[in-house]
Amino acid sequence: MIDKNILVQMIEDSKKVIGDCGVSGVKLDSANFQTKSKEDFEKFAEKFENADSKFLLEVDHAGRRIQVYDCLDESLGLDYIELTEPKPSSKLVKNEWEYVTYVTQNFDVCLKEALSGGYKVKKIREIDGTKYFYVLTPKVTIQIRNKSVGQIEQTESESAVIEPEQTIEKSLEPDYKEKYARLMADFENYRRIQEQQNGMAAVNSKVGLFADLVGVLDDFDRAIVSHPDDAATDGFKAIYDKLVGVLKENGVEEMVVNTGDQFSASNMEAVTTVPAPDAKQDNTVQEVLQKGYLHVESGKVIRLPKVIVAKFGG
Repeated sequence: MIDKNILVQMIEDSKKVIGDCGVSGVKLDSANFQTKSKEDFEKFAEKFENADSKFLLEVDHAGRRIQVYDCLDESLGLDYIELTEPKPSSKLVKNEWEYVTYVTQNFDVCLKEALSGGYKVKKIREIDGTKYFYVLTPKVTIQIRNKSVGQIEQTESESAVIEPEQTIEKSLEPDYKEKYARLMADFENYRRIQEQQNGMAAVNSKVGLFADLVGVLDDFDRAIVSHPDDAATDGFKAIYDKLVGVLKENGVEEMVVNTGDQFSASNMEAVTTVPAPDAKQDNTVQEVLQKGYLHVESGKVIRLPKVIVAKFGG
């Protein structure tokens, strides 16, 4: 087998990606070896025939030959090996294993799972009843298809020449394009909801810590106010400023409330009330007893400001 160690590593990497994506109901099928020239294709055809593989069939795909071999090396877990000529327009610089192929009976489900798996998905195609797409990762490229490469009909090598790969919109049949559009819309909604939920879960997990930190801020604030001339006050101020900076870096800011502001029950907590000297000062903040804090991005309140409110009349 040619470059067996590289192929073994690709297969192992592909299994990890399949697991990470959560793609279910797939079976390891084959691996594709891409040659950089027609001359190299002929050379490697001889090598494959003399290695742990047995020639099965040849087809013409997009103006290039593809040979399919039975894989006789059971340790690889592959059923087939594909040997591929370069496309007429290709400018490849080396011969190499290009991708690992998996087969599924639930193509649409696998596509949806792959799209939500965090890896890049490209070239979603349907040609003559064969559906396939590619999952691209830094270490390995994976093809997932609804038919094994061993199911390619021999007649394709005699008369059927499949047109060059086109854009998704042109290559998909109308009914499949509609299914793909719905699938993509569902995935976008799912991704958006997941991002929102993950973001909120992360914030919620930190709310307790944020609340503890603002409590520590209160302690330093009181120490600074109570001992303005103490030698340690400068140290308290430095720690106070540093804690404020840490909170800001995590999206937590003070809910600024000033004396004379109109009281709002949704943004403040009234601890008590005092008589207002006139109607103009009715329902206004007379004193801020404790600062409030907010996680700005999520809008989640860490703690409401506690205030004294003036009330006019009865």
